[in-house]
Amino acid sequence: MFTPGDEVLVTSYDLGMNTAGGFGQYINVPASWIVKLPTGLTLKESMIYGTAGFTAAQSLYKVTTCGLAQSIELYTNVFPFILRGINLLGINSEHRPMKLRKKIWNKIASEWRVQGLDNICNECSLEEINNKIDMILKGRVTGRIVINLDL
Repeated sequence: MFTPGDEVLVTSYDLGMNTAGGFGQYINVPASWIVKLPTGLTLKESMIYGTAGFTAAQSLYKVTTCGLAQSIELYTNVFPFILRGINLLGINSEHRPMKLRKKIWNKIASEWRVQGLDNICNECSLEEINNKIDMILKGRVTGRIVINLDL
């Protein structure tokens, strides 16, 4: 499945909550959690997207596969959903089949690729993370924080 030296990514699941290693460079996780890094995506970019970006991409995937394929734009408000008894449901990125996870990550790496990700990324060292978390909670951070273990 994987060989030493393969670049891989892990997002979602309970990594960093019940499974240690959320800030680790090397971690031990079940093979079923691992996605080989798609061609066209760097390790840093995959972490800029992270679980939040993957979850958002799932939403985009759902929209593009349910008949709204000519555009991702949906002009509406909440009333049609309420009036027709439709539920507004969240998307759980943890329990996606691996085949779908790979498909979405490949789209992120190619046709859905966002240009200029570095412009929204702030790198920090592991020693700086507590300060960054405090800043996030106070609403003083925009963009994404990536922990660079080499700093």
